[in-house]
Formats: sequence, C-alpha cells, structure tokens
Amino acid sequence: MEGLVLGGKYRLLRPIAEGGMGVVWEAEHVQIGRKLAVKVLQGHLAKNPEAVLRFQREAQIAGTLGHDHICPVLDIGETETGQHYLVMELLRGRSLGETLEASGALAVDRALDIAGQILDALAAAHSAGVVHRDLKPGNVFLSRVGDRDDFVRVLDFGISKVTSDGGQEATSLTRTGIVMGTAHYMAPEQARGHRDIDSRVDLYATGAILYEMLTGRVPYDGESSNEIIIKLATEPFVPPREHRPDLPEEVQAIVLRAMARRREDRFATAAEMREKVLGARSTLGASDQPAHAAMPPAVASPSTLIGVARSSPAPLATAPSASFRAWRLPRSRLPLVAAALALVAAAVGLVVWLGGGERGEDGGGEAHATPAVHATPFAPAHPATPAPSIAASPTPPPPTHTRHWRSRCRRLSPLRSYPSVPG
Repeated sequence: MEGLVLGGKYRLLRPIAEGGMGVVWEAEHVQIGRKLAVKVLQGHLAKNPEAVLRFQREAQIAGTLGHDHICPVLDIGETETGQHYLVMELLRGRSLGETLEASGALAVDRALDIAGQILDALAAAHSAGVVHRDLKPGNVFLSRVGDRDDFVRVLDFGISKVTSDGGQEATSLTRTGIVMGTAHYMAPEQARGHRDIDSRVDLYATGAILYEMLTGRVPYDGESSNEIIIKLATEPFVPPREHRPDLPEEVQAIVLRAMARRREDRFATAAEMREKVLGARSTLGASDQPAHAAMPPAVASPSTLIGVARSSPAPLATAPSASFRAWRLPRSRLPLVAAALALVAAAVGLVVWLGGGERGEDGGGEAHATPAVHATPFAPAHPATPAPSIAASPTPPPPTHTRHWRSRCRRLSPLRSYPSVPG
C-alpha cells in the first residue's frame, strides 16, 4: 500500500504500527504537505459491520471531544475498494507503556503529573457521556510540547461506551456477559461483563496505571489469565508501599481508593480524583521531585512515531493453565473461589485478542500482552495517616520491575472483548 493515495488526499508513506484492528501509516497530505497518521482498517474486517461501526465510532468520539489531552481524529473515509481509514495528528514521542518498559517505575512527581493529565482527559470525556473502557499504558501517549515533557494524549476510543444525558447507554456494541477492555486494567464489574458500567471503570484503570507507574509492577500477575482472575476474586493486591516504602501515604491512599472493589467506594468523578492527585503532588518535598528524565529526541522512527496506540496482532483463546487446574484452596475460601469461577466462565468463552499492546523498544513489533484482570482493592488495616513530612535524607531509587513482568506477560493475552471479530 506504500504510495497509495486515500481519498485523493493522503499518500501513505510507511507503516509505523500494525495490529489486529488496523495498520497505522505515516502519511502526507498531497496538497499541503502536512505529515499525518492514517489508520487503515484491516481488510478482513471491512465486511464485518460491527468492526466497521467500532472504527467509525472511534473517529466520531475522538473527533468531537476536542480536548488538549485527547488525540483528535481529523478525517474519516472509505475508498472505492472498501478500505476504511481515519486520519489523525501524527504524534512524536512514545507511549507510557514503552516508557515503563524502558525505565521501570517513575519518580512520584512524574507519575502524579501523568495521572493528573489522564484524569483531565477523562473528565472531559465523561462530561460528554463517553466512558473509555480500555485505558492502559499503551493508550497513553507521551510527547514533548514546547518545553514540556510528558504531555499526555489519551488514544483509542474504539470500544468506548457512549451514554445519553440521562446516564443510560445511548450507543452500545456490548452484550451482557461480553468483557470489554484490557484485563490488567479492568474494574471488577467490567471483568464480569456487566452492561451497567459507568465512568468509575476508567478511574479504576487510572488507579491501576498509577500503581504500575509508582511500583514498576501491575497489581496482579500470573502465568495465565485464569490464574489472575482467581487472584482477583480471592486475594487483595499488595499495597504500593510494600513495593516502594518511600511512597507517601497520601499517594497510596489515592491508589487504594481508585481501585476499590466496590465502585461506590471509588472516587465519584475524574475531577475529584484529579484534585486529590494534584493535591498530593503539591505536598511532595524536593527529594521526591527529581527532574524528569529527558524524552528521547523526536525522530521519525517506528518506535517513537505513532498516531494511535499500537495494536497487537493475533487472537487467542483463553484456557485454564495446568497450575490453575491443580490449585487447591481451604474450604473457608470456597465462596471466593465460586466467585472467581464465575469470572473464569465468562472469560473462557470469549475470543481473546491482542488489542492495543505496544511494540517493544527493539522495534521488532512484539506485542506486550496484558492479561491480568484487576478487580481487587486493598483496604489498609489502619486508617490512612496524613502525608509524612519529607526528610532531608536521600530517597531510595524507584523500583524497576516493569521490564521483568512485561517480558513475561508477552506470553499472555489480554481479555479485550470483540465477540466474533479478532482485532
């Protein structure tokens, strides 16, 4: 397709990302010479009405939200041969997922800065009745704008949920029992396939992303999706401070509340959570605020130039692992296991596809599969204490476990739902 002109305007120059849903190209407007990103729907999906509708809805939502921290869609079209495409701003930088893989856990100040920008974007989307449902590091793009590093753009509204002013779902491509999203960042109700999810699933996902930025780990890990689902239903996740003892209590409290099992116990709105995040950031001492690591030069290479989140290519079916089949629990935990098995039953019947994982830093295009279904908050044993004053002693460096678990997770697949459509 290199050199092909779409819609008489957009000349495809070179592919910069490919996944099950589409291929992203660096392109050039033939009349004005502007460089853009063009996402072309995979040919085998062009005849699937549901896939086409998702593709078109991504363009409509991102094109109308009009927010600085949401990547805009500038145009959409279909060629005479039935190729569907959408046109976006060409972003220079790299995804948060790539950043975490390269550097591990981030400085507290940097993590809170990124989280605050994500929440700013979510507040705008939620005010417009849009729930993202697939928020993850691969869908958070970091770029340099002016003299500011880590300028956030939220990407990929392809599986978002649109509600009317009254809060009822106005646009739905979801059926009861079908799981939508990427498993490591799903709220409990989302993992169960409930249709009545609301904006608080995005706040849960933001909490999970913040957890990962602060600790270099995801809240749950395992050798298979089913194993992680069991952990989700039966175990609390490890509080962030156990991985990073220097983390202020106030920051941990934000993560724990955002990831509460009951959505009623989470923040009510993105604006409320953002206020807490910015408040915690403002109380950090100088020792908690090292200078941001410099962003890599904005060069046009496959690993640093992209217009949408990188997608992963192949569908997989979820099956219980041998370790899962051999697992035993005491009778006292059987009710919890029953709840977990209900989640497993919902998950096993799904077509599981690698949607939205980002490429590795080596540019080889290997997807980072993200399988865990997070649904367990951890309630602290004691009430949260006020944020401690910052001592003058040196702060230990942040943990750097992200690269290790991400390498292992390439063997796994996210439970991103797409009934009957790989992508």
